[in-house]
Amino acid sequence: MTQALALRSVMEVEETRVWSPNEGHRRSFTEELRAAGFEAAAAQSAARALEGADVACSITSSSGAFVTEAMLSTVSHMNVAGSNLPTHAEISAAAVGQFGSVVVDDIAQGKVEYGDLIQAAEAGTFSWDRALELSSVVSRGAKTAGPTLFKSGGVALEDVAVASMLYDKALKSDSRFLEVELA
Repeated sequence: MTQALALRSVMEVEETRVWSPNEGHRRSFTEELRAAGFEAAAAQSAARALEGADVACSITSSSGAFVTEAMLSTVSHMNVAGSNLPTHAEISAAAVGQFGSVVVDDIAQGKVEYGDLIQAAEAGTFSWDRALELSSVVSRGAKTAGPTLFKSGGVALEDVAVASMLYDKALKSDSRFLEVELA
């Protein structure tokens, strides 16, 4: 849901298509999107969900790539934010190779955890020297070219920053909170 909401905050989202191999999950998430004001439909396959799409998001725990290069012919940007295991992938090595720019949270983390990119590098369809860190694109203006792929691994620093902010707010509130020392 956060991916859909984030996209809607920066662009017009005309239609959202949902695919999951689990029909119950597919229908449930489609209903959640509709309740949030999205025009949403459940797709019977990943290929149908991606058919004609401009932007795509994949967030799964899939161990095997299910998004192929043929499915992405119209996609100009894709977010891949699933599993962080070197043996898992959501998008095929060939599909990774068709993106002009690949952006990651952190290159060092990616080389250890991002199975989609590790497998693409091993297959020769992607090279780590062309990866861009998100910070360089957002704050330093690094230029992207062609269709873009953002592989997110969820950098733990983000979690620490949010925890710190919440802790500071809790200390400043009128409520009493139990303090816990973290070792």
